[in-house]
Amino acid sequence: MFIPNNFTLSANARIINGSPAALQEFPYAVFIYSEVSRSAEVCTGSLIADNVVVTAAHCLLYNLSYTFSPSQMLVSAGSVSNIRNNYDRYKVSKVIPHPQFSKASLRNDIGLIILSSPVPSSKATPATIYNESVKDNMNVIAAGWGVTSNDEDATSASVLNKVPLVTSSSATCKTLNPFWSSNSGSSICTLNVSGQDTCYGDSGGPLAYPVNGANYLVGLTSLGNAPGSENSDDPPICGAEGGAGYYTRVAYYLDWIVQVTG
Repeated sequence: MFIPNNFTLSANARIINGSPAALQEFPYAVFIYSEVSRSAEVCTGSLIADNVVVTAAHCLLYNLSYTFSPSQMLVSAGSVSNIRNNYDRYKVSKVIPHPQFSKASLRNDIGLIILSSPVPSSKATPATIYNESVKDNMNVIAAGWGVTSNDEDATSASVLNKVPLVTSSSATCKTLNPFWSSNSGSSICTLNVSGQDTCYGDSGGPLAYPVNGANYLVGLTSLGNAPGSENSDDPPICGAEGGAGYYTRVAYYLDWIVQVTG
């Protein structure tokens, strides 16, 4: 599969005002590359078994219309470099968006990619899923290969980036996303502080919570919103003051994941 120099970014989520991540911080982070007629889209995901990747459902659909076929996708793992500079690439055998994923609201924004061959443990380590309650003011970290600015010509980051965030159940979370209920439900909310945020290209990437020196997988990047964006046809500005980010809570979907993967 041809890998171009520039990627089109999935229109729901980049790391803004973050910093480069070390491989040992996110040994399960993977780069997801999808191609249709030489047009490429990129997302981030997390390895949860040696051949299973969890990511956002919207990353698995071309323009939110139809599911990519396995032959249209490649996954790279075991490096902080994106797929252009990482040759540990894996073909895909199955693409599985959640059956109740809503294209309109992005509810149930989670999906699985089954790889054709396992990723060796010497290359990458599957994530441990955080299965405890998510409370307010938890210090979490998001990671991804999304663009690092709001510039129109911004392209995917060459290395994995990370950004510190804090969970919240502020009224802003509900105002900017009426489908959000609480952090104990299917989606986790964080508020934009000091311009720090995820954005386009980070979609599907890990939201991690540090436990005993390891970054447990608590969520995955789904969408962001900012004040006034509901009245605009333009995508929300990432990192906008007063904005919020929403992350699919992975543990909420554990039963479905087990059912699908056996």
